[in-house]
Amino acid sequence: MDILEFYKAQSLTSSPGEYAYLFDSLPDNAPELCKIMQNLFIHLADGDMFNYKIPVERYKEMDSRYATTLLANIVEKDNRPLYESRELKNRVIGICRDQVLLICSALRHKSIPARLRVGFADYFIPNLYLDGIWLEYWDKEKNKWCIVDARTTALHINKYDLEIDFDLYDIPPEKMFSAEVAWTLCRQSKIKANRIGSRQLRGLWYVRNRLIQSLATLNKKEILTWDVWGAMLDGGTDKVSAARLIFFDELSAFLCENAYSIDRLQSYYQEKKLLQVPQEVMVYNPFYEPVSTLVMM
Repeated sequence: MDILEFYKAQSLTSSPGEYAYLFDSLPDNAPELCKIMQNLFIHLADGDMFNYKIPVERYKEMDSRYATTLLANIVEKDNRPLYESRELKNRVIGICRDQVLLICSALRHKSIPARLRVGFADYFIPNLYLDGIWLEYWDKEKNKWCIVDARTTALHINKYDLEIDFDLYDIPPEKMFSAEVAWTLCRQSKIKANRIGSRQLRGLWYVRNRLIQSLATLNKKEILTWDVWGAMLDGGTDKVSAARLIFFDELSAFLCENAYSIDRLQSYYQEKKLLQVPQEVMVYNPFYEPVSTLVMM
């Protein structure tokens, strides 16, 4: 299967459904789409930056799994065209994954190949590799795939004195490590496991979870960041079973070699039942008790 054709098509998660018309008036330029989407959301961590206290009841918006749900929330709060910036109270509460999913959906709507990439970067806090979801899309003019930070804005750079000396819309490989690369670097002791993860949760088990999610997203199973299933539960939710280290080493090596081979990605995914997104996953939204949820992927 042709990789560009595969990632042009919507998934069940990215499909805009009845809200597809909202994308018709948007540009087909990824950087411009990023700026538009940034003005539709408030990231979970950005309340203080905007001097806006996020109401506790609104944290449930971060469980919006599908693009249709995100678009419905946006329109319900403010039904103007998407390219018009929203007041803070009318923005959807989300994280990087949600912004990237909508940008990916808009690009696919315009027949531009795009996908979500799970990874880690230390350009937010030096020597601390924080997880995130990046956009990867096919830049026809450059004739290559480009990794995009859809979340970081000039406001972030100025407020936190970020040293960004590269293009956030074409991030070089040494600035963002995919989950599979991060796993390998941890196993080779090039990154300390206690320096990689989120601000609160770190360790090899955390990289393992993102590694499994990487296989899913590459197969267009665009999960929530806090979805947990299958092999993520092997050995507990906060450690990696020693018996499974080689298994994840092999997964990491496979993805590093085959991230741009659709046939191999799909075959591998179908062969590894323990890694497949099941019909029911556990959702660990940090503001609520874990809950079992049915999903359509």
